[in-house]
Amino acid sequence: MSKFSIPDKLNLAQTPTPIHRLAALSQKVSKLGKVDLFVKRDDLTHGPAAGNKIRKLEFLLVEAIEKGKKVVFTCGGLQSNHARATAVLCRQLGLECVLFLRGAQPLPGSPLQGNLLIDYVSGARLRFITDAAYDDIRKTFFDAAEEYRVRDGVTPLFIPEGGSSDVGAMGYIDAFREITEQVGKQGLPGRFSSIVVANGSGGTHAGLLVGRNLYDWDECKIVSFNVCRTSNEMSERVKAVALGAIQRFRLPVSLMAADIHVIDGYAGPGYAQATPELYQFIAQVAREDGILLDPVYTGKALWGLVSELTASPERARFFGDRVLFIHTGGFASLFAHSDALVSAVMGSGGR
Repeated sequence: MSKFSIPDKLNLAQTPTPIHRLAALSQKVSKLGKVDLFVKRDDLTHGPAAGNKIRKLEFLLVEAIEKGKKVVFTCGGLQSNHARATAVLCRQLGLECVLFLRGAQPLPGSPLQGNLLIDYVSGARLRFITDAAYDDIRKTFFDAAEEYRVRDGVTPLFIPEGGSSDVGAMGYIDAFREITEQVGKQGLPGRFSSIVVANGSGGTHAGLLVGRNLYDWDECKIVSFNVCRTSNEMSERVKAVALGAIQRFRLPVSLMAADIHVIDGYAGPGYAQATPELYQFIAQVAREDGILLDPVYTGKALWGLVSELTASPERARFFGDRVLFIHTGGFASLFAHSDALVSAVMGSGGR
């Protein structure tokens, strides 16, 4: 491994997160050849801020502390895991958090669920913005920042969607180091043939890919399943974030575009939308392996992985026989899909 230094970060996450084998799913995906499927439980990184976002925020929020920032801006959908984690951690650090959420403000008296409920409870300031304002989020941020500058004399810290930036990528570069220290112990294989993750904004995939190169795991594929946009768009995001991290931190590695693997076909009707089949899969995994997935990220990615591993010998061989799935959290968003999940469970004979 080439020598490099991990930059300053905050110690907010409960790590290392455990890795264990998924017995029922391993049996299911071994129909075309033996595959051992493991999960890294990054859904256990915190209480209300659990998930993959906290690893990124440990590096991103350092700037707020070191530069004396008092206000943090970030953005996401109405049920954004990243927005929820940022809101909770900002309060933990004594910072004001402003969330720019894509969608309509809930009507007075309407029930609040999932991540949005936690956003409100944690005291974040919520701004509900249009698609056009979200698509030009930098301008939206700058216009709102001017209000804070004139009124309060403060300059907010901007954190991009999903925390996916050159700095945020360091969270999963460091997580890859953690994986290298866990393998070969407590029944785990010495290495994994592939590591799989959901991809919504590119940062987690980018960090894992750079980490793979830093720690000389060239034979291990880093694969993501996009949950929005297209695989080409997400591959470009991964590339941009990874190159940004390499350049910013002068990391002694290179990046090959051919090493970026993003798989299309499992996003369903669209971002944060799911099919009855996906809800049934989520219920099945919960019952058979005791893992709770969400229908926005982890459910789609693991469903995609299982589908690929059972589709044909050629597609299964791409992942190899020791596959690690990164569980990136999202538990809170389950409550925003409760009706669909209940229908899936009752339709499959559940009680």
